[in-house]
Amino acid sequence: RLEVHYANRNALERTLGVDLIYYNEKFELFVLVQYKLMREEGSLVLYRPDSQLHAELARMDHVYNSIHNAGAIQSHEEYRLNDDGFMLKLVPATGLRPASGDLIKGMYIPREYMHFLVGPHGPKGSGGGIQITFGTAPRYLTNSQFAQSVHAGWIGTRGVQSNTLASMLRQFYESGRAVL
Repeated sequence: RLEVHYANRNALERTLGVDLIYYNEKFELFVLVQYKLMREEGSLVLYRPDSQLHAELARMDHVYNSIHNAGAIQSHEEYRLNDDGFMLKLVPATGLRPASGDLIKGMYIPREYMHFLVGPHGPKGSGGGIQITFGTAPRYLTNSQFAQSVHAGWIGTRGVQSNTLASMLRQFYESGRAVL
């Protein structure tokens, strides 16, 4: 069973820095996703980071550092290729159909990789500013790769991370507040 929790513009987003929270019951994992809109500039579809992204990354970093599970795995189901849990999805503004029921086209980028992309060694445009495109950030997951990875338990939180997030979600739904 896969649950999707909507966190946009509520206490969960203000605490975690994400818009959607996926929970895979079989693997007891959470994947937390912040959506960012790409825009057209000439012939390019790109994303330019802003202060809001940096604030959301700081919230994600705080949560990750607060609950990161450094312990050994306890079962086959706990093994992950990446147990961070935080992802960003860059979505082209062209052809956006939010009510279609389909996953919105775009690129899923792990939190750690996003830090590289917006850092001093990340991709730059011709004017020297940070410019993230499908070509300048080639290490992303497509919709199908993301869905398969969540479904198979290859990415997402584990152990104490998952337990802490489950408790936080329970508290939020009971009180309307999210506290870490």
